[in-house]
Amino acid sequence: MIAFRMARPDDAAACARLDGLAWGAEAAASEERLRARILAHPFGNLVAEADGAIVGSVWTVCSHPREIATWAQAIGAEDAGASLTPFGELVVGVNIAVEPSWLARGLTQALIERIGALCFAAGKRTLVFFPPVASEARVASACVGGRPGRVTALVPGYFRHADNSDLAARVEWSNPELP
Repeated sequence: MIAFRMARPDDAAACARLDGLAWGAEAAASEERLRARILAHPFGNLVAEADGAIVGSVWTVCSHPREIATWAQAIGAEDAGASLTPFGELVVGVNIAVEPSWLARGLTQALIERIGALCFAAGKRTLVFFPPVASEARVASACVGGRPGRVTALVPGYFRHADNSDLAARVEWSNPELP
């Protein structure tokens, strides 16, 4: 059975290991970066546990509607100006990492659905993820607010520091309770 909960600073080591499995050592977030992210942006960082072990995580930041243009801006490695704020209406998915043995079990979609429900319950207007184009279908199939995600754009250059592809798909869900 899977249990979802907010990430805590002491989860950083397990989440860094998952990040390495999901994204490779060069693109993975370090334990220190994840701990700092939990402390700076406590809202919207979830882990999934099975039998006491973390098997999945999702990390988000809140932003003003001004678009974050690159993954490096979303993780704080590049300046996003005053865009990142816990009071922003836009929630930007920074990262999803899932234990490889759980990928075929729908855990990626479940993490997105949970974070979306949490964001919308908190009155956030929009949830956006920028998965590599190769993962776009798996991300867009997640239902948030009762609807699957919409691919609204392709974003070249989003993953400038990643080694797999620099092309991302913008997958968006809008809060059905807000105009």
